[in-house]
Amino acid sequence: MTALAAIPAGYLLGLLSGARIVGHAVHTDFTFIGTRNPGASNVAMTAGKKWGAVTCAFDIGKCVAAGALFAGTGLACAAAAAAVFGHCWPVWHRFRGGKGYACYVGLMAVIDWRMALCVLVTGLLLAVLADTMMGMTLSSAVLAPPAACALCGVFPACCALAASIAIFVRHQDNIGRLRRGEEPSFRATLAGKYLGGLK
Repeated sequence: MTALAAIPAGYLLGLLSGARIVGHAVHTDFTFIGTRNPGASNVAMTAGKKWGAVTCAFDIGKCVAAGALFAGTGLACAAAAAAVFGHCWPVWHRFRGGKGYACYVGLMAVIDWRMALCVLVTGLLLAVLADTMMGMTLSSAVLAPPAACALCGVFPACCALAASIAIFVRHQDNIGRLRRGEEPSFRATLAGKYLGGLK
């Protein structure tokens, strides 16, 4: 497969939404309840942790699958990054997709599993200390590009940076709530509590 195929192939895989697939299984449209975000956190808080875990695993897996298609070609991280963009801005859902963190975890795993583990552990500690899932999300988006550069080189770091920008753009509402002290706590997210009224 050529370089021209990596980005569209990754983007197309990113269009497969774990939340929408789970939604069909439980007869629920997650774009109309909870935070109205078709992502793992909203699924966990509205349908339960089991379905949230399924959604999370699916979204991580599709980015890993995108990378696997181009394993050994040097384009794996580009395909995985494109999957993040496909998840966040799906063309067949009017570019209204999820916020991309689970996919971002998949991208980090494609770049280097050691980097992914270190970034996630650091992010988890920050999330616990700050008592908000955004501590994990934002710290990962900040730490992954320089870590990728140190471990794997400039090109993987550029792929991580592009996906990090997507993460920050898609989490603007969360950042606003965080500044106002309205963002759900880390414990509430883990407990799968319903967040009615948030948008």
